[in-house]
Amino acid sequence: MWTSLTSTFDLETMQYLETKPAAELLPMMLGSDPLVALRCLAELMLNGAYPKLRQLMANTQLREHCALFEQNPSTDARDRQHATLLMQRLV
Repeated sequence: MWTSLTSTFDLETMQYLETKPAAELLPMMLGSDPLVALRCLAELMLNGAYPKLRQLMANTQLREHCALFEQNPSTDARDRQHATLLMQRLV
């Protein structure tokens, strides 16, 4: 069972991220605040769910949505670091 390595999500949310396929996570992430979506992607990366992460990161709409994370006043240096690491995975 995963734990929240971003210290953002409760156990139930982490279980959801761990067990649901990318196709089911995508609409949830697109419907959430961009910072929440970014943190979801960071959780996938930090917990080593690389196939699921690759599937989600392949979605242009989700990448564009997450790029707006800076608009959230709760954004911090860790979020910026996660965004950088996630973008590096695309290259």
